[in-house]
Amino acid sequence: MPTDSTTPLHRIILALALLCGSGVAHATTLYRWVDANGVTHWSDRPVAGSTPVDMGVAQGYPSNALPPSPGKSSDRASRADAFVLYSGIDILAPKDGAVLFDTGGTVECHAQLTPPLAPGHSIWFEIDGQRINGQGAMSLRFPAPRGTHVLRVLVTDAQGQEQLISATVTFYVRQASIAEPPVGPAIKKPR
Repeated sequence: MPTDSTTPLHRIILALALLCGSGVAHATTLYRWVDANGVTHWSDRPVAGSTPVDMGVAQGYPSNALPPSPGKSSDRASRADAFVLYSGIDILAPKDGAVLFDTGGTVECHAQLTPPLAPGHSIWFEIDGQRINGQGAMSLRFPAPRGTHVLRVLVTDAQGQEQLISATVTFYVRQASIAEPPVGPAIKKPR
């Protein structure tokens, strides 16, 4: 199965593909030749004019399981929980591009995490670059005065390393003021 290749990266990828396909890690010999146009070719079978190249044995590393901590089952549980693979985090409210009127200076955010938050992990609500710890809750009410705001939600592990970050949501808070009073058919005029 000859392929055109001129970079060392292609050689490595080809060698790894051949090793993975064989199912057994053993020394591999590839055959290299250059055609009349100057293009380098590689194959796992000898071809007229090819030169054998010994690729050696694929490097591997043994799995070193950590020994259990004697008498500390909570350590084992927290270590197991540290390897939770989250598949998604979404901000349910406010929606991206939402315009919120007369919120009284606060906004409520609702997020959804799949799977649920693991023990020892933390949920953070980041509003305009400032993080607020959600204390494990997926909803939080926070101050958001009039203007444009940027929100995202993060999950960190027990060491504070970020595990997952939501997409950024931009929303707008509009407040009525004396300079710009609310208008519209539903607004009653003062007597």
